[in-house]
Amino acid sequence: MVLLLVGCGPAVRVDADTSSTGEASTSTSFTTTLEPTTSSTTSGTSTSTTSTSTVGEVTTASADESSEGHLFIMVPDGGPCFTHCVDIQCDLWSQDCPDGSKCAPWADDGGDQWNASECIDLDPTPAQPGEPCTIAGAPASGDDDCDISALCWDVDPGTGLGTCVPFCGGSEANPMCEGDTSCWIANDGVLILCLPTCDPLAPTCGDGSSCVANGDAFFCLPSERVAQAYDAACEEWLGCGTGLVCAGAGSTPNCDASCCTALCDLATPMCPDQDAGQSCVPYFAAGTEPPGLENVGVCLVE
Repeated sequence: MVLLLVGCGPAVRVDADTSSTGEASTSTSFTTTLEPTTSSTTSGTSTSTTSTSTVGEVTTASADESSEGHLFIMVPDGGPCFTHCVDIQCDLWSQDCPDGSKCAPWADDGGDQWNASECIDLDPTPAQPGEPCTIAGAPASGDDDCDISALCWDVDPGTGLGTCVPFCGGSEANPMCEGDTSCWIANDGVLILCLPTCDPLAPTCGDGSSCVANGDAFFCLPSERVAQAYDAACEEWLGCGTGLVCAGAGSTPNCDASCCTALCDLATPMCPDQDAGQSCVPYFAAGTEPPGLENVGVCLVE
């Protein structure tokens, strides 16, 4: 059984009416697209779970059928670039911009996807991580009032208000985050954010957030765009919310393309369509389960 996890780039919230056309529903707000592989490291009180892009390759979570893990294929959407190839003008990790400025992600085509980095003027009294922030122009303009190594995140397009989220520390080879956050790297390295992680079988994300699968980790992310229903079509990596994951054709009895299927607990394996041959199988390949997520399964028709 090959489980296809599809993706199509972190984007910001936009004002639009929810619509349904028989395909994946769209709604106002945040969405992201990723084609990640992942690794996890722990150092002291800091942990990191790194999601990096896979371009033009197939990455598998299991080496063979005997591992009882299932193949998770990350296929880039539309070729090796997003709207166009990433334009890195400064280093988000080392913050190599001149004094009085910072390196920030932005959408250099005026769109809603972060696809480049640039040096922008640092606010004289910058907001710190966890504090409210404002952004000038479009939500992905990069022109916010957060401090160095922070991004104004989950911006309301109507008010321009969001919350400062810290960049990952360390380096791309050894990213670091503090507390219950892990390093989420997306859009070919344009986004490097420390975001809260969660247990999909016992999620603790706050109001307005969903516990969303991303490679070998689960992150609390704004839920406006990810709250699809079971068996609904999904087109983005984050197309399904808490308790669900976007999987390939055949994941549910009626799924002909990519659909939201249920996550399940291997200790008490139950699936919505067991009578139709759906069963709870390991989400991770044997031996690769992150600590605390050993019982995470996914419901597939095999």
